Amino acid sequence: MTTQEVTTTTCPQCRTQYTAPVTPLIDVTGTPQLKQAFMQGQLNIGQCPGCGTVHPLDVPILYHDAEKELALIFVPNSMGIAHDDEQRMIGKLTTKLMNSLPPEQRKGYLLTPRTFISMENLLKEILMADGITEEMLQAQESKIKLIDQLLKTRDETAVTRIIQDNSDQIDYQFFEILTSLALQAFQAGDDTSGQTLLGFRQFVAATVGHGNDDIAAIDEKIGLRALSPANLLDSLRKAKDDDEFTALIASGKPLLTYEFFQTLTEQIETAVNENNPAEAEALKTLRARILEASSKLDEEARQTIDAAQKLLQDVFSADDPQAFIKENLERFDEAFLSILVANIQGAEKAGDKNVVEQLANLYRLVMTELQSQLPPEMQLINQLIGAQQPAAIRQLLAENSGLVTPKLLQLVEALKTDVIARGEGAIIPILDEIKRQIEATLNGGGTPTSGKILIAR
Repeated sequence: MTTQEVTTTTCPQCRTQYTAPVTPLIDVTGTPQLKQAFMQGQLNIGQCPGCGTVHPLDVPILYHDAEKELALIFVPNSMGIAHDDEQRMIGKLTTKLMNSLPPEQRKGYLLTPRTFISMENLLKEILMADGITEEMLQAQESKIKLIDQLLKTRDETAVTRIIQDNSDQIDYQFFEILTSLALQAFQAGDDTSGQTLLGFRQFVAATVGHGNDDIAAIDEKIGLRALSPANLLDSLRKAKDDDEFTALIASGKPLLTYEFFQTLTEQIETAVNENNPAEAEALKTLRARILEASSKLDEEARQTIDAAQKLLQDVFSADDPQAFIKENLERFDEAFLSILVANIQGAEKAGDKNVVEQLANLYRLVMTELQSQLPPEMQLINQLIGAQQPAAIRQLLAENSGLVTPKLLQLVEALKTDVIARGEGAIIPILDEIKRQIEATLNGGGTPTSGKILIAR
């Protein structure tokens, strides 16, 4: 179980302040996929709407595993808040977890969660509970260093020698780590590195003379397919329907090389020479089907890119770009944002500051409209933070009186907790003023008196 909230954060690259979803309560009980995502650092990641930078969100979390009776709190070392504030924050997370559990699962260990200021130590605690000792962790670190050495060595003869000299370290765990690195590359959008790492697994297994069974077991465990041309070909032959066939072609596109089709042609010739016309015809039909599906995907990709490029041209030539974006918001998808970011990066490399500024402004306009799809309360909070001054905050609250509810107050309090945890003092007085005015309105105090906001430096 997870609970998702929205927090304010600041981009470490361009200092843009924006809101992002976070998961402060991570209950992995009975959900190994969630545990794996957490252990691999895939949770609480933000992407700046200004420059596109992806960075971890430095927020406090409560990790819970009922099966291991683990309740672990991570408080970022950078938060720099008083002990009392820290305890209140821990208390809120613990209460939230307790309230989410049925009465029979509310055990004593939940009342005394262990606190960590280092994510590395928290992860070690989880691994220790899984039976992974310090010696095992050191062995894993040794394998990671070996993989790093292999990937940095450019000479194939030297790579082969290193593999042979360290064959005792190349086991199931070695291939598991290498597979994890490949998956992380895919998740980061680096398909080339991902495919290279998967191919390198096969090279290591072939060089050391064992490991194919380990690779097969790992792939079956995580549902990974089409790791080599041979596996892809076998999976395509076994595809149950057109949808599965097309999905395999899409995921295995980098493997559809000249060598792949040469191998398929050789299999056809072998079937003919062995007087097996049925097999030869089946392989010919498969080859034609692969070429057709691959060509169709290429055309769809080209059309998607062309459409995104045309949309970029259209919004640039529009008399009112903002109005155009609003009227065509459903067209501004991931493909468009990828093309836009690529153009920004190209302009930056070319040193064309004017184009960079225009494209960056367009990016901000699009992201602003997309963020307008957020719940009304979060939109109002963003506006209130931007207003900063008490009079402007008061006016916004008056104009949006229907949204001034206990729910709005709870969201502001949650934001303040997260801001305190990250040590971003500048926004705290603004949130305090917003909270003060909301409370005054909810308590029937009418329009609160004007105050001054002292921005923390």
